[in-house]
Amino acid sequence: VPGRVDEDIIDILDDDDNTNTLVVDQDFNYLQGTALVAASRRLSKELQTYWLYEYLSRRDSEERYQAVILGCTDIERNQYAVYVMELGLQHKMLLDRTAFSVGEVITVQVQSVNPTQELLTLAPVL
Repeated sequence: VPGRVDEDIIDILDDDDNTNTLVVDQDFNYLQGTALVAASRRLSKELQTYWLYEYLSRRDSEERYQAVILGCTDIERNQYAVYVMELGLQHKMLLDRTAFSVGEVITVQVQSVNPTQELLTLAPVL
């Protein structure tokens, strides 16, 4: 396209006050770049979850972990969000009683885990 400038030239100073030229491409699609970053974050989270579940599947099923109650997510099902401190894992689990308070520490253990399907069931230790 005649008269169209596809690049901007910007002079910048480095730490030693030397002038450097930076060429900025105006045709770069920043939205596409943002989508790629979002996709890579999603993939990274899925991989991290897989390997955490794989780690748990190889551990002793009787191993116990401390978890902090973050809050109730479904009062009718007694479903709570918990944070398992040793694993850095936030997870939802069903508890038998309804009178847990936010910040209360409970002991849990892995009841079942399937890394390929990203399934984890935690059970409270009574």
